[in-house]
Amino acid sequence: MPRLSIPIRKTAAVYLKQTSDGKTVFVREQYNIVSLDFGDGSDIETYLEPICGRPLSPSESREVYDEVREYDSPPFPLSRVGGR
Repeated sequence: MPRLSIPIRKTAAVYLKQTSDGKTVFVREQYNIVSLDFGDGSDIETYLEPICGRPLSPSESREVYDEVREYDSPPFPLSRVGGR
């Protein structure tokens, strides 16, 4: 299978589960997980992509994602600012 000149790009929004006032809430992380598939059977490349600017509130959000991922802790070591 030939390699695509432009890979298929999928973007996942990342949310972390936290507890606030005894309730479970999901807080948006400052990055997306992006995967690139070149369609030739090679490994899919994955990287973290920072969100530019301030995070948007749900009512302001106009971004479209292929997937929304929810985690109990950061999915990658040191993926949070200051290693939180």
